[in-house]
Amino acid sequence: MCSGKSTVGKMVAAALEYPYVDSDKLIEERAGRTVAQIFAAQGEQAFRDLESSVLRVCFAMPMSPEHALCCACSPKKWIDMDLRKEVHGES
Repeated sequence: MCSGKSTVGKMVAAALEYPYVDSDKLIEERAGRTVAQIFAAQGEQAFRDLESSVLRVCFAMPMSPEHALCCACSPKKWIDMDLRKEVHGES
């Protein structure tokens, strides 16, 4: 939270002319509460689980240079080896 990923993500998306997606906003929409409320009520692991499910949806979209998106997400998620393997189609 408050790391600047949304600000930088919007700038990168604009420079690449890609749609911008903020994983925190998608999580809040899905959960019906803010990120801070999720952390307070359910803890970090519950938030990370929600984040993984949202990112799986984003990464499942067909992508190509003409149809891509810029997604701001936690660096913790990107170093999650299971999620990275899933994104890259590895088993």
